Amino acid sequence: MSLREPPPPKRHKKTFMENVATNWKDFKAFMWNRETAEFMGRTGRSWAQIGLFFLVFYVVLFGIWSGLLYLWLSFLNDPADGPPRYNGYLTHFGPGLRVVPFGREKEHRIKFAKSNPTTYQYYQERVTKFFRSYQTINGIKSDAFMQCTAAQKTACNSINDDDREFEYFEAVRVPENNYSTLAYNMYNLGSCMEGTMNGFQQGEPCFYFTINKVRNWVPAIQTPHSRKDNEHLANINAVLEEDFVPFYCRGMRQRDRERINRIDIFPNRGFRRVDYYPWNGEQDFRPPIVATQVKINPDAFGKKITIECMIFADNIFHDERNPRSWTARAEIELTIDQ
Repeated sequence: MSLREPPPPKRHKKTFMENVATNWKDFKAFMWNRETAEFMGRTGRSWAQIGLFFLVFYVVLFGIWSGLLYLWLSFLNDPADGPPRYNGYLTHFGPGLRVVPFGREKEHRIKFAKSNPTTYQYYQERVTKFFRSYQTINGIKSDAFMQCTAAQKTACNSINDDDREFEYFEAVRVPENNYSTLAYNMYNLGSCMEGTMNGFQQGEPCFYFTINKVRNWVPAIQTPHSRKDNEHLANINAVLEEDFVPFYCRGMRQRDRERINRIDIFPNRGFRRVDYYPWNGEQDFRPPIVATQVKINPDAFGKKITIECMIFADNIFHDERNPRSWTARAEIELTIDQ
């Protein structure tokens, strides 16, 4: 007959308050252990060593960050010297192009339905704000902006691109701190002129381009030789003129070109070069505008169309290694719904 082992004694189950008391005792021992003189598991010497390590680590990190920040700031112009200059801003390739309107996140993705005004209301507001900057100084309508009168007809015609009267004058400061008028002829924008609904209602939107301002930069005259060697300029039918910076737009890819009926450019000679360049930092300077109106084929509604636009000068060098760089170039991704 075998003897059975006695059952193990039952373990005492601690009550809630006993668990709390045990945990509190362990926590106090962790915060300060009298037997080993440790605070939070470390002795005073250990805390001093780790504190010194992190002090040195963050001092070195702060020094590296401060040095990089100093180097970066050292390449910026002094605000008293005015905006960036040609040799301090450009990478010897050329300035960028600004496009109006743009999307809500300032991207060049434009999508709207011509039958739904709410889908293009935002774009029209951007255009209205853009035009307002050509009629105001610091947000206030200025007397320097005026319509041509008979007495001013000679001055208007002297820089009139299309032999029509000017709609507005814009003010440019001269060294004597007086105002002289330098007009941009809004009639040059053709069917994209202000007040024409900018083409969105007809599904033929207008886009407005300006060259980014760079102090002391002057677009060099495009020579016949450089024009011959450029595949884009070979497609420009406008007469090459010394007073203008050639401007060109087309579909990015073959499928984009097949979806486009035509792209009208106003004025078709491009950006007026004389009278506007060089820009010397005048606060009230308004760069010349070129407008494009995109007209797509009926079967292209609802399809994305990518359009590229470029400017050309002998001192603008498009990056052939990266054809989609933003040097003197802009892209628009356009989708028009019925």
